[in-house]
Amino acid sequence: MIQIAKQRGDGIAYAIAPASQLPFRQHQFNAITAFTAFHWFDDTKSVKEMERVLKKGGVFIAVQKTLVKSKDRRIEKLQRGQRVIMDKYFGLKSDAAKNHDAAVVLRKNGFVQITRRDFYFQEKYTLTQAMIRLKSMSNWNILSDIQKEKYYREIYDLYKKNLIGRYVVRDCVAKVVVGYLP
Repeated sequence: MIQIAKQRGDGIAYAIAPASQLPFRQHQFNAITAFTAFHWFDDTKSVKEMERVLKKGGVFIAVQKTLVKSKDRRIEKLQRGQRVIMDKYFGLKSDAAKNHDAAVVLRKNGFVQITRRDFYFQEKYTLTQAMIRLKSMSNWNILSDIQKEKYYREIYDLYKKNLIGRYVVRDCVAKVVVGYLP
């Protein structure tokens, strides 16, 4: 994704680094954001490193998107099927985001004025878009090539059987947590 972003030629400097070892000077940023990723690096060492590069009074914003129980039985059937397949390939890791509470992590690490707001929405993808999205997810990268083939086929079959109109539809919530560095 970094290569694609660089090709845009927008003059933005990109850096790839572990969250626990950021290549930036102390108090460099007014804001840090983590969209659908914070549950992967919410350990104390990484959060302290983010605090180091965040200016005093700076804001940290974490957004986590998860599926919610749908009132539409067709959508719920698709979501249950997806959970079964994900559990088969990823086990407990498939629930990492669902059980994550960014507010607790920020509070534990000294952030203040922490707020959380939930936004409920519905995702709609064509089958092609849904399968492209599947390959962009971080868990895709932990599968072997053989597992990727099998996983892709199972998800494709599930989605194809459960289209609503021409779409893969899922009910979601975006949990937005905001905290300030004192």
